[in-house]
Amino acid sequence: MRLSLCLMLGLSMSCHKEDTDLVIAQPKPVVPVDADSDADSDADADSDADTDTSESGTDTGFDDGTDSDADGLTDRREESLCTDPYDADTDDDGLEDGYEVDIIGTNPCDPDTDGGGVNDLQELLDNTDPMNADDDGQVGTGTGTGTGTGTGTGTGTGTGTGGTTGLGVCIDGDLGNQVPMITADNTSGGYNDHTGSCGGSQAPDHGLTFTAPFTSRYVIALQGFTTYDASLYVLDGCGGPELGCDNVNGAGGEQIVLDLVAAQEILVVVDGDGASRGNYELSITEVALNETSCGDGTDGDLDGLIDCLDTDCWTDPLCIEICDDNVDNNSDGLIDCFDPICAATDPLCGVTCPDLSASAVGTVVGNTAGNFDDYTPISSCNLHSQASDLTVEFTAPSTGVYVFDTVGSGFDTVLSLTDVCGGVTLACNDNQLGFLGNRSHLSYPLVSGQSVIAIIDGFYLDDGPFNLNIAELQATELDCADERDLDDDGLVDCEDPDCAAQYPCFEICDDGIDNNGDSNIDCADPLCVGDPVCAEVCDDGIDNDIDGDVDCADDDCTGDPKCVEDCTDGIDNDGDLLVDCVDSDCAFDPACGLSCPDAIASGLPIQIIDTTVGADDTFAPSCSFNSTAPDLTYEFTAPATGSYTFSTQYSGFDTVLYILDTCGGVELACNDDEPSHQPSIWPTSEITAPMSAGQTVIVVVDGYGSSSGPLELTIQ
Repeated sequence: MRLSLCLMLGLSMSCHKEDTDLVIAQPKPVVPVDADSDADSDADADSDADTDTSESGTDTGFDDGTDSDADGLTDRREESLCTDPYDADTDDDGLEDGYEVDIIGTNPCDPDTDGGGVNDLQELLDNTDPMNADDDGQVGTGTGTGTGTGTGTGTGTGTGTGGTTGLGVCIDGDLGNQVPMITADNTSGGYNDHTGSCGGSQAPDHGLTFTAPFTSRYVIALQGFTTYDASLYVLDGCGGPELGCDNVNGAGGEQIVLDLVAAQEILVVVDGDGASRGNYELSITEVALNETSCGDGTDGDLDGLIDCLDTDCWTDPLCIEICDDNVDNNSDGLIDCFDPICAATDPLCGVTCPDLSASAVGTVVGNTAGNFDDYTPISSCNLHSQASDLTVEFTAPSTGVYVFDTVGSGFDTVLSLTDVCGGVTLACNDNQLGFLGNRSHLSYPLVSGQSVIAIIDGFYLDDGPFNLNIAELQATELDCADERDLDDDGLVDCEDPDCAAQYPCFEICDDGIDNNGDSNIDCADPLCVGDPVCAEVCDDGIDNDIDGDVDCADDDCTGDPKCVEDCTDGIDNDGDLLVDCVDSDCAFDPACGLSCPDAIASGLPIQIIDTTVGADDTFAPSCSFNSTAPDLTYEFTAPATGSYTFSTQYSGFDTVLYILDTCGGVELACNDDEPSHQPSIWPTSEITAPMSAGQTVIVVVDGYGSSSGPLELTIQ
């Protein structure tokens, strides 16, 4: 990989030519495929298309369009420059010729374009101007202490390669205050210092400070050369609130747009989705605060509105809409009052604000259907609302925090608060978790006599009847059945611990009444799980705990003496609809023809000589598939605590050995072939297992596939 791609491919900013193995393009000859290797339609040596008979010789000119060294400059263009068409980095400064000529404007034939004593690549790494000798060597003006292995130059302490920057756990580096800015690094060696709302709880991250050079709108993005699934978020300084968060699937593509004031410092955090980490390329650029081109089909100021849909363009000649001529004058597909420009500004369209008003807490009722789409919620709340809306002015009767919600509305609402009609958005919410039907909820502090505008809007095109509920913030939840969160803790009704002892959040489990109104009566209510009155009685023919299972069919009765199957009485004792030997509980009962164990092994060391020929195929091992071989079982009780070795070495067939805790119980260990027994005629098995004194296990000697024969089992 060429070093000049170091920044573009998201490698570490500490990448240097002198300590990196470079793949330098080697000179290679032009290999003509015909007499006209320069593709000018004649066979003479020049690059014109005439057939001068006075010209002679082989056609050795450079073909237009050929780039032999893949540096972004064609061979013919390099022929007119000072560069070598067979060397992508003619001056060996670590930057490809095409990048120097077409991107940054440095001299591709001079490694130190400005003659300041620092080569062009190093100046880019130092964030100095390779075209200005005055700033050469000025790097690392921070006041932190670097803990990496590299050495900074200039005043202050520079940042070394690797480690942390010494600016603290919160801050891993400083991006300065210049835009456009691009940097690259790798989060793998970082710490998990931050967590964003959109991801990053388990991944290492880099926290990088940036100071806005002037009041403007900034785009903070992870470029396409980021190599892992990253997340990107911005905090208002260390420990400050989150200003934005973005996490897209795949490597790179995250973008956050922020309006910052001059000298405002933010913390940009490059994190990972889940535990992801790797190379990243981070850029910060400035965009206009206002739309400057109203007919180019783009969103120039990145506010989510294109051309004439952006209020910045409403005075532009391209966007002037005559609101009563039934013509789409500005070609946005919307005619007269259906155009947002007319709806918001022209008296002919009947725009009023506020539509309703309230000066006391309570519920304001209205209907947005049939109204105009006068307002659009801010992008962080709901970017794509095209629904009709209504406004309600509320004046606070006293100083306090007020809770606004749309519980009881008939559509998917979006709720905003602004300071005045058409003013600054103070708060906005689309969906509040816990509210059925995607209702909205927000709170805001107000002083006595202060007025705000509540805008009831809809998601996308939703509209209909609404309830705007306004209440003062409560210290605890008082009404546990209103679907509202009046203490603003994110928990609604019975979800809130405040309601644990309040109606309807409790259930009396034996009164035959649905006390909490959740359609579950007594023991059928989840709140009654574990209540003594709801325990299952295993022989009364009643589903006492109302879980659909009666007596022994209920898992609660497992192990109850009343539910143990008697294998000879002709009765389904455990209520599983299986009688006597048909019931799997009787599989090893002597009355049902199967025995386990076949023998009891005692004393140490133990040597058992036997044969599986003619035995039943009763068990199946986990370490050998499709076994149909006959097997034998041996009960062994450990005389003392220690490790015991079970082996079938010297048996006369391909064995499989495994240990169960009981007959038909859980498999504790399994072995098919023991390598230390090789070479031998047959693969045999061995298990070493820890046992406590008095512990009893069932040792099963089985065969691979259908193998059977004489066995020798030793235990020691």
